Amino acid sequence: MNMSICPCGLGSSYDTCCGVFHHQNKKPQTAEQLMRSRYSAFVKKNIHYLIETHEPSTRALDLKESLKSTFESLEWLNLSILSTEAGLKNDREGKVHFKAQYLSNGQVNTLEENSQFIKKKKRWYYVNPIE
Repeated sequence: MNMSICPCGLGSSYDTCCGVFHHQNKKPQTAEQLMRSRYSAFVKKNIHYLIETHEPSTRALDLKESLKSTFESLEWLNLSILSTEAGLKNDREGKVHFKAQYLSNGQVNTLEENSQFIKKKKRWYYVNPIE
């Protein structure tokens, strides 16, 4: 059992938080849960989960290679959810505005993104960043 604190920032253990999505075939019920579980998957270098939760029609052909490159060059430090729009259990679309800090080449940087999510067949997917 992994009792370490989950990287998503909610303060729960990884096993009872995002670990249930990564390893127990449970599905996030909201866009924010998916966002947090995807961030944790970046921290844990879980390529399979990141590909599986990226909406198929918007996946880059080289997504797996791109993720591997990211894993080699970045260390994710923390996640802050700034706002959400829709994306609740009964919604079909949602947006999550977040900031994530990471370390690259000894420098701390921040990624800020407004992400779009959709729900298909009772499952949430990451679509893309919103301009």
